[in-house]
Amino acid sequence: ARAVGKVSAESIGRASSLLPFPLAPVSIVRTSNLTPSAALLFWLIQACGEPVHLSMLSFSSSMGFVARLAELRAMGCLGSLHWSIDHSLKSRKSSTAEGRVLQMLAEHFPGEVSFPHARIHGKWAVIRTATQAISILTSANWQETNPREESYVITTDPAVADGLEAAQQSLEAK
Repeated sequence: ARAVGKVSAESIGRASSLLPFPLAPVSIVRTSNLTPSAALLFWLIQACGEPVHLSMLSFSSSMGFVARLAELRAMGCLGSLHWSIDHSLKSRKSSTAEGRVLQMLAEHFPGEVSFPHARIHGKWAVIRTATQAISILTSANWQETNPREESYVITTDPAVADGLEAAQQSLEAK
C-alpha cells in the first residue's frame, strides 16, 4: 500500500497521451509519499507550461502538500489559488501538525484559502489556463500521506470545471 503514491514515468506518459491538448515536458515530478491524485495534480500543473489558476476543495491537507504547492508557485507554475477547506481544520488546530498546516497556508497563500462554514467533504481541483480547463475529482484529501488507494477522475470537459467552481462559490456563500 505504501507504493500507491509512486507514479512511474511510463504511467505519466500514457496518461498524457490520452489528454486532448498538448502538455509541456516535465523534467522532475516529485511524487514520493504523494497520493496518486496529488502526484497527478502537481504533474498537470507543471505540464501546462504556464502559470495556472487553481481552484480546490478539500476536508483537510498536510504540511508536505502545502510546501509542494508553494514550490510550484516559486517555480512560476502556480499563478492564483482559490482553495476552500472544511472549517473544522481550524478547530482541529490543537494538533501540532494541523496547526502548522494553518500557519503554512497563512504564510504561503494569504487570502487565497478560505474556511467556509458549510461542511466540506468533497475533494476536487480545477486547473485553468487561458485555453484549457482540467478537473480532478478524487476521494483523497490533498495531502502527501495517505497510503490507502483512492479513486480519481481527470476530465477536460469545461462544463465540469464550471460546475465545480460554481459549487465551490455556493459553499463559500453559505
